[in-house]
Amino acid sequence: MKFFKQKSSLLVLILGLMTLTLITACSKKENQKQTPSLPSATSLINSSFAKNIKSGHYTLNLASKEMNQTTKASGKFKQGSVTYMDYAISNKSKTQSEKIWLTNSTIYLLLPANHGKWIENKSDANNFDPNQLTSRFKSSTLDAINQEFVKHAQVKKSGTSSYSVSYSGTNSDIWKVLNVLVVDTMNSPGSQNMNISRTINAASVQNIKINYIINKLTKRITNITYQASFNINGKYDFTWKQVYDELNEHNKLSVPNSIQKNAIDVQKIKQKQAKK
Repeated sequence: MKFFKQKSSLLVLILGLMTLTLITACSKKENQKQTPSLPSATSLINSSFAKNIKSGHYTLNLASKEMNQTTKASGKFKQGSVTYMDYAISNKSKTQSEKIWLTNSTIYLLLPANHGKWIENKSDANNFDPNQLTSRFKSSTLDAINQEFVKHAQVKKSGTSSYSVSYSGTNSDIWKVLNVLVVDTMNSPGSQNMNISRTINAASVQNIKINYIINKLTKRITNITYQASFNINGKYDFTWKQVYDELNEHNKLSVPNSIQKNAIDVQKIKQKQAKK
């Protein structure tokens, strides 16, 4: 009789352990359902990247307190055809500004001295370099950044409908590919100063921040933000920020008809003067 009691107690213990194991397994499965694994940075920023940035809006900011200087620009772009930029650089109490519409063959320029009149010229006239303005929107430029960025990026949820792919640090390989955008911001539109490029390459990086916001459902990139703080020659601290948003929302971007119609054509003026 004692034997049967011991056997019965052992059976109850085994059944209890089986029940506990089953509950634990179910709990693990439930937790797995509640916290699914996140996609990798590489899977979110992949070969389809170029499709995400065919057009968009952008802002640029560069500032140095020591130099008492700020550079700001904003505008819209449609890759391969049209770029608009509203640009201003302020040094102490002086500000220089210009507005630009750029196509593959033509530049429309508005300066304060023009008194509200747009000037039309060839896109490469007067040593203007169109690529200096447009390269910051080309997928090939940003792809070079992406290749280094995804190696170090972290993926997190951003709200309920997006992923955030981000990086913060001072990685030298990321800086090498990112500082091309910084150089373009420091140069005035359409100009290339090799001294600026050398200076930025030698700058001491204090921090880099990169963040991509990606829609979970469509896998479309909705926002790209690049930021950096750096020091030049141990004297001048700079902060830089470049943001792309409204991506693929400006695929019909074009130079306004009023500007095309009323702009003063420099080439026509030169032709008339040559005939005299």
